[in-house]
Amino acid sequence: MGTRIHRDAAIRTRCRPLSGQGAAGSGSARSEGLTVQIADVTVGITLSGCNTDLIDAVHAEYAPMMPSVPVSAETQVVVAADTDAGSGMELVRREVDAAVAGIHRQRGFIDFGADLLVDDRGSALIVTLDGSEQAHAVMAALSARHTRLPPGSWVSDRSGNIVHRAASTTIAGDALENGAVGGSARLIGALLLGDGESVADAEQEDGVLALARHTIEQGSPNESAPVLRAVQMIAGSTSRIRRVAVGDLSHALREVAERFAEGPRTMRFAPPSPVHSAPASVPTNDGSKVWFRGPAHDYLQRDHDVLVVRRSGDGLELEALQSHARALWMHADGASREQLLSIVRDQSSPERSENTPLEVVFDELVSEGLLVDEPSWAVRSNVAYSTSSSQTFVLGTDGGDLQPLALEGPAMTIWEAMIERPHISITEITAWCAERYDVDADGIRPEVQQMMEDLRERDLIGWV
Repeated sequence: MGTRIHRDAAIRTRCRPLSGQGAAGSGSARSEGLTVQIADVTVGITLSGCNTDLIDAVHAEYAPMMPSVPVSAETQVVVAADTDAGSGMELVRREVDAAVAGIHRQRGFIDFGADLLVDDRGSALIVTLDGSEQAHAVMAALSARHTRLPPGSWVSDRSGNIVHRAASTTIAGDALENGAVGGSARLIGALLLGDGESVADAEQEDGVLALARHTIEQGSPNESAPVLRAVQMIAGSTSRIRRVAVGDLSHALREVAERFAEGPRTMRFAPPSPVHSAPASVPTNDGSKVWFRGPAHDYLQRDHDVLVVRRSGDGLELEALQSHARALWMHADGASREQLLSIVRDQSSPERSENTPLEVVFDELVSEGLLVDEPSWAVRSNVAYSTSSSQTFVLGTDGGDLQPLALEGPAMTIWEAMIERPHISITEITAWCAERYDVDADGIRPEVQQMMEDLRERDLIGWV
């Protein structure tokens, strides 16, 4: 497997304007290509050779979403020429929705899997329900007073701005016209509605943990969406995420009114987990194995625990590590087992007794994949990239050298793996490439390691 890295004078753009596009309402003949703007994403739809009835149907549905001036598409949907006119419209809708969702994933937008209430000033509250009849009754009462966006119809960007996924069909026209939703709506907090029993049972689970758990279980978070930092952004202070018992309707309505009265505030995701430069290997004096934190999609260190979101099959799972587990995980930066145990023992309070021996906790973390014997790697936050069909161009924006780096072939595949899985080990990258090129993983690992070292030396990637 050969790798190719070379420099190129400019970063090419993956997207281009579609030819033959007429502006919405211009009276021009139906074209076989159009560009639409949906949920803050510009999508190109190509209908070359398609049935005239299908072309007319696509134009009829998407014409209101066409921009008034020609723009470049961020993503493309190409409809096959032999697509049946009868079922073709449903296919186009699915493909357009998937294209929009793909761009949202790239941008790290968050789907919380919850209802959203928006007042007439554009302040937005996330509302989760415990499934009880009382909670649904309260939600019905709230919906009569405020604009309600159902789960799955909206996402939040990295600054708490609300983007609705299908504004033309999901949100009532008057809500769009008065500016209550869309680009002007911003998150101000979250309410966790439940009956008195469920609220009492969950008293030990703080709001950040509860909302993060709900988002992972009910929403559609992806590996580009830092769930924990999004929830922490909303929390800000303890009053921004509130648990509300819904036995008293007037109390619940008062809570909502108080949250809306606070008004909007500036929000932004917390900085990402630090990415460090690291040598190709981390030696120890006695040659023993060294340990690192297992691949974590996102983590949030707090005074009493560390919340860790990591991959589980095709989804994500949330872990809350406390006491010895928290300390071992946070100090796993290339230390041997004995070094880690010694560090944690030295930092432990002599007055505090633990139920589980430290050595047992260490072994449990290893068996669960929370401690591993190789680091995970990530693209640095100051790196920009653009992908075409045959090349990826990478540019570090903080250094003095602004010449982009062009990656092709296997080198491009390695970068693709790092983008698809933000925290990934060399073993995982090697397996990814071996599957793509149908080669033996052991045979290509040295070249993958060299490629990773080249990217690290250029300060484009680091270990986390």
